[in-house]
Amino acid sequence: MHLDAVAVGPIQPPLVSLEITTDSSLQGWGAWCELGAAGGAWNDDDRLLHISALELKAILLAVQRLARNHANTSIAVRTDSTNAMPSINNFGSLHSTPLNFLSRQLWAWAFARNIFLRASHIPGLQNELADQLSRTVLDNHSYSVKQHVFDRLESAHGTFEIDLFADFSNYEVATYFSWVKDPFALSVDAFLSRWDPWSNPYAFPPFKLVDRTLSFLDNFPTCELTLICPLWPTQPCFPRLLQRCIDEPILLPGDADLILDRSGTPHPLLVSRKLQLAAWRLAPLSCQEKRSTFWKTLSDQAHALHTTHAGEIGFVGVENEIPLRITFL
Repeated sequence: MHLDAVAVGPIQPPLVSLEITTDSSLQGWGAWCELGAAGGAWNDDDRLLHISALELKAILLAVQRLARNHANTSIAVRTDSTNAMPSINNFGSLHSTPLNFLSRQLWAWAFARNIFLRASHIPGLQNELADQLSRTVLDNHSYSVKQHVFDRLESAHGTFEIDLFADFSNYEVATYFSWVKDPFALSVDAFLSRWDPWSNPYAFPPFKLVDRTLSFLDNFPTCELTLICPLWPTQPCFPRLLQRCIDEPILLPGDADLILDRSGTPHPLLVSRKLQLAAWRLAPLSCQEKRSTFWKTLSDQAHALHTTHAGEIGFVGVENEIPLRITFL
């Protein structure tokens, strides 16, 4: 082909549509952008890496998490690492095998989505937020429901206004309470705050805190919420769920990846098919009218059959000899 037959002009990447600021510590990594924040702790193998490699791995994880829905664009990465920055801009490193390997991973991810990356330096003193996120020790309950399942729950129960148990790595609602110190959270510890300023809270607490959540709900006579918890009829808290129920509970899909932690790993009990989750619409015990109305409606439609195995014929429990039907999402 003759050169004069080839289109000429400057080769320019697309305009930047997202800027991500990252940082790493020996404890973990953190990143933020206008869309939100992400972060997590390093595992034992990660902690063996040099801090420069950890800085670059933080960038890889941050871009994969925060830009997962982006394509055909440019992303600006801001880092305080003077080793990670040139490794990205030079498409690798001739001086460090780990940096070269991580850079190639990063660019492979970007090329697959037609994304151009450009790294720039930010002084450490100006990188306070990402630094704080990288040093935040998250609790073990970092699971969140898959987005399409959460969207269907909102269709059933209305738009949720606050996530009562979350952190910057797994929140479902932009306004949330965190269990640990979190620069993006409205406050720390849902049990130290009032819930009744919001008419429709969402709660997915650690399993061991379900009973405490029910007790705390009783402090707010006008509050209703949606609670995600295991369907464990033999647990002591199960009768308390029935007592506060104001709508038919919803059985969530049994997919192994229904809930994922901040690294994208599913819950082991779901993988082994030993866990079913349900969404309960609850009101405090003092909210007699709503609870009575709901159970009277069920009484009028009472069925003769009952099963203790959820899903076979659609019943999950009995309250005052009235069977409670469970619906399927």
